[in-house]
Amino acid sequence: MIFSLTLYDSCMMSQTVRVWQGNEDGGYNCQHIWRDHTAEVQAITIHATNNYCATASLDNTWCFYDLSSGLCLTQVSLSVCTGNSEVIVKIWDVKTQSNVARFEGHTGAVTAISFSENGYFLATAAHDGVELWDLRKYVSRTYN
Repeated sequence: MIFSLTLYDSCMMSQTVRVWQGNEDGGYNCQHIWRDHTAEVQAITIHATNNYCATASLDNTWCFYDLSSGLCLTQVSLSVCTGNSEVIVKIWDVKTQSNVARFEGHTGAVTAISFSENGYFLATAAHDGVELWDLRKYVSRTYN
């Protein structure tokens, strides 16, 4: 199954995440319902390839999903990134759920995170500006 750019997600102050896909009639079909968190889901992001999705919750956990199968991925060699109100950006190994890198550079809560499609760069945003991290060298460039 190939997901188009009309892929939407929702959590709406709930422990449940729903993934929706636009259909040819202009409506939407629910593709997946995930109930893996025990507290409110606060963030959802879909990878640039539209193949994967990550969720983060107030239960201090995150889940990484394959959008085709709807399965939570734990047996893969992938990385996911988190940011928090403590101004720390962390990169996690999905398989082990261990923290493999940590970045500090913002002076306020991290509010947005995005990997480049090739995986070489990470952009993080906070009220103090945007940091562009080179993941091959673990250095950043600040854009205020």
